[in-house]
Amino acid sequence: MAFQKVLDHIGVKAEDCVMFEDSLRNTKQAKAMGMTTVFIRGTDPEQGEGEGGGLAAEVSDAIVTQMVRDQLEPALPALFHV
Repeated sequence: MAFQKVLDHIGVKAEDCVMFEDSLRNTKQAKAMGMTTVFIRGTDPEQGEGEGGGLAAEVSDAIVTQMVRDQLEPALPALFHV
């Protein structure tokens, strides 16, 4: 598992990481490891139906269409208010 190798190498726990990803496969793997996940929705029909539906909603703590503060902060305020 590539993600685990990287975490082991840098000495960080998955629970202390946030994964920003546009691949559902990678998002699902990161979520299973315990990472907070932010899915960046594109136009791929396999990403799920509707605003937050499908697999994307199951494996993501937040779903955005762009990595901009206006979308990220309401979805995951803890990232901005430490």
